[in-house]
Amino acid sequence: MLASVATHLLRVELSVSGDVALLRLSGTVDADARFPTPPQAQIIISTTDVNRLTSVGVRHWIAWLERLAERGSEVFLVDCAPDIVVQLNQIQNFAGHGKLVSFYMPYDCPTCDRQSMVLMRTAVAKEQQPFRAPVRRCEVCDGVLEFDALEDGYFAFLQRYAAPEVPPAVAAVIDDQGNRGEIARIASTSFPSLSTIDSALTPSSAPDLTGPHMPRIEHVSPTDRHQSAPPPRRGPSMPLIVLMVLMLAGAIGLALVLLLRGT
Repeated sequence: MLASVATHLLRVELSVSGDVALLRLSGTVDADARFPTPPQAQIIISTTDVNRLTSVGVRHWIAWLERLAERGSEVFLVDCAPDIVVQLNQIQNFAGHGKLVSFYMPYDCPTCDRQSMVLMRTAVAKEQQPFRAPVRRCEVCDGVLEFDALEDGYFAFLQRYAAPEVPPAVAAVIDDQGNRGEIARIASTSFPSLSTIDSALTPSSAPDLTGPHMPRIEHVSPTDRHQSAPPPRRGPSMPLIVLMVLMLAGAIGLALVLLLRGT
């Protein structure tokens, strides 16, 4: 079974293999985000393409994981994007009862200014404490990549999460979904309505996030977080700056030559 829905800025793809459901999330988790609650006992949530979370979206996320836990579902978080890692570092209960299987690490090539992501399994990272970003080389120029975040802050969440035990059926689905080409992306217009996937997604049954229904957000203390911060945004690389300066100097020189000829 494969289904896809889009709610405002968030897109959710649902695929089922036996008693394991795989949910791929992409886009922005905001106030309009709605999440499916599939009946499968084991649920894998992939957040590779999640690029932003708002404060209300975080509350929706936490409330969703709480509903899944109340239903007895076992949740596995895989391919956590850097924006998800930031939330894991800042909010104590962001993952709920979910098991953190893998996460992405941001890298930047100082030579060709190419950004890339490297996937790391939590179990592997836990073997080295404190964990440090491994050395990686650029696929384009073969230069050594630079880790594009503060290591102490970015990897602080590893102190609070254990290496998860992944059942064979779940591991098989995780390995299969690593090849994105094996599962076709189907446009949400292929499905007649949101309710055909999950009646819990209808607007009338959206979670109440007011008053006593508001999920509690437990922030990580600054001491535990080790001053965790989002990955820094890098400016233009040095080769690019040099090229821009040379082009500007050439343009000025050409203008002076034309000016002298005219006089």
